[in-house]
Amino acid sequence: MLKQGRCNDDGYSLLEVMTVLVLVGLVVGLASGAFSFVVNAYSRGSEQAWLQQEARAVAIFLERELVYSKRLAAYSSPESPPEFQGSFLETYSDGNAVLVDGQPIFSADGMEYELAFHSVSGSNSLLNIKVTINSRKTQRTVSVSKTVRLLNAQLEGTSGDRVRYVK
Repeated sequence: MLKQGRCNDDGYSLLEVMTVLVLVGLVVGLASGAFSFVVNAYSRGSEQAWLQQEARAVAIFLERELVYSKRLAAYSSPESPPEFQGSFLETYSDGNAVLVDGQPIFSADGMEYELAFHSVSGSNSLLNIKVTINSRKTQRTVSVSKTVRLLNAQLEGTSGDRVRYVK
């Protein structure tokens, strides 16, 4: 005779166990997917913040370095730099680092640095500095621009990826 209901059963049927296992598997799968998404989003956000911070630090360094210069020239060709008498400093990027007189000031593994210097609206006392950093690992790129008012010098040249200056 067939039993009606579950009044005196001593366990669970195979169908009930399988249903619970499928539901638990779905919950665990969704939770691990959500966790993975959050971890990836955090690492992307952290790298983006680090790149932005690094680009701002380079721009602020260059601003402080150049604002009180006595003479300043922006140029692109290392073969024909502007002529300066006496001692001077030169800032540029070789791709792997930001260099001042050949000494790395900012560098990081897997990062590519690019500098650009431009006069603003034809003014010889306003210099726009653009710092671009590219992560070779994730291909993320961050650019920061900063306009500097030159207090003691007039900008020679209109643009370039190098700058030569006298402090």
